[in-house]
Amino acid sequence: MLGSSPYVTAASASSEGRSFEQAEPALMRDWDHAKGISSLTWQGARLATRDAWQHASDFIQRATPGILITTGNRSTSAGAR
Repeated sequence: MLGSSPYVTAASASSEGRSFEQAEPALMRDWDHAKGISSLTWQGARLATRDAWQHASDFIQRATPGILITTGNRSTSAGAR
């Protein structure tokens, strides 16, 4: 997925249909393992992760017409923009 980090791509695949806010506790919990040797904290990675989550959600919406996806504070039927 273009514009998406490998961490978000893997996480969003296992959290299909969930908003970032719904998935965030698990993302935050798994961050220390996922970041490897990076010194980046979850707080430092959170906004970029949320942005990548949005890109992944947008990609899924375009790829799967008719699927309802919740992204943050909005629910959108895929294909309806």
